[in-house]
Amino acid sequence: MTALATVWWVVAATPSGADSAGPSNYRSEVTEVVPPTDRAVVTVIGGDSFLSVAARPEASVEVPGYQGEPYVRIDPNGDVLVNRNSPSFWLNQDRFARVGIPESAAVDATPDWQRVSGSGAYGWHDHRIHWMSPEPPPAVDRSARSLVLEWTVPLVVDGEQVTVAGQLWWLPTVSPVPWVLAAVGLAAVVVWAQTATWGLAAGSAAAVLVGLSQATASPLGLTAEAMAWVPPALALFLGLASIVVGGSNRMRLLALGGAVLSIWTGLRLASLWLPVLPSGLADTWERGFITMGLATAVAALIQVYRRLGRTGAARVS
Repeated sequence: MTALATVWWVVAATPSGADSAGPSNYRSEVTEVVPPTDRAVVTVIGGDSFLSVAARPEASVEVPGYQGEPYVRIDPNGDVLVNRNSPSFWLNQDRFARVGIPESAAVDATPDWQRVSGSGAYGWHDHRIHWMSPEPPPAVDRSARSLVLEWTVPLVVDGEQVTVAGQLWWLPTVSPVPWVLAAVGLAAVVVWAQTATWGLAAGSAAAVLVGLSQATASPLGLTAEAMAWVPPALALFLGLASIVVGGSNRMRLLALGGAVLSIWTGLRLASLWLPVLPSGLADTWERGFITMGLATAVAALIQVYRRLGRTGAARVS
């Protein structure tokens, strides 16, 4: 795979993770379960991206769709089944429900149960727990924590009707200035010390931690969340290879690794100022690791550019 093809693969493949959790101003929280039960655990993952239900061993959980139709079923043996004839199944494929519903999917259709896992847990885009527009709510105070809406989701746990209640909040942005200054300073140090190969490896490793933390927390799984961790893993491989390879190949590997990591960090720049982050890491660690990845990627590209400039000047002379 050529350098250009690899970079293009990273860019072109990114939209496949469009429904992954991303940084945002929204946090949805479960506030109450009525009546209380220890037979199922309900959580929100990725700020407000996914509602997740995990059944305790030997418990059964049913999740009705938006119109009361059978949607998700978790059996006592841990099997998780989804009804592909539920309109909710199709609407939940996209965060904003921008999908078509097949004619076979209807409220009164015979359920078409498909087993999706044996984990006893399932997560989905529940459109009751988040704001259904890319535009912010017009009524919120964007400069302060503001309540957007209160929500409820019905469940049936071991045959008993249960209501999960929660709240969706808007959180104001944070200043990216400290992280930008840190990135500039770190990039300058790496370039000055001429340690871009080791820097790229370290920055890529930090980025891999961010990506894997997001992927392991996500209901989508490692494969569907591949664009969270595969590009920095590729950059890590290229960075390590550039340490042991000599000559012009070192610069090629360094340039390719720097390009891949710079694209990955560039797509996550909003993490430096948006308050709700998608990975399971503490916010400071996630922002710090992304800053480190950005700085070392830029340093790698600067070192390659400077080396090429010196090589060109030597040839002219």
